[in-house]
Amino acid sequence: MNIAVVALIVVVVPFAIYGAGSLAWNAFVSGSDNQLDPPDCDEFRFDAAEWDDASGDAPAEQANGLAHCDLLLGMTRDEVGDMLGPADTSKRGFAAFALPESDGGGKRRLLIRLKEGEVTRAEYVDSTDFPEYD
Repeated sequence: MNIAVVALIVVVVPFAIYGAGSLAWNAFVSGSDNQLDPPDCDEFRFDAAEWDDASGDAPAEQANGLAHCDLLLGMTRDEVGDMLGPADTSKRGFAAFALPESDGGGKRRLLIRLKEGEVTRAEYVDSTDFPEYD
């Protein structure tokens, strides 16, 4: 097999199947050291006051609940903005909300994937090696 065919299989095929956005999403999420237990989705309710808390674990617990219980799925970008405020970063179908750092110095984020203006996926990420945004 020549090198061009191998390159095509290794590089182009995954992009065609998953799309560049999905591969980037998986790279962010796979490095997560998420240390919060999943909430009981029958009991979890979003609390705006806890989301707005500038310290402690309350915002991270809210982000974890929103993501784990799929409460943002199907919402529009505007609906998410009304609920959570403006995203800290919003690029190419992704939005990221920064949260207070964990005690171990982990960078915590609520990552949202949007397609055609609607949330298709949300993840709470806590990682010491989370990439910086431009």
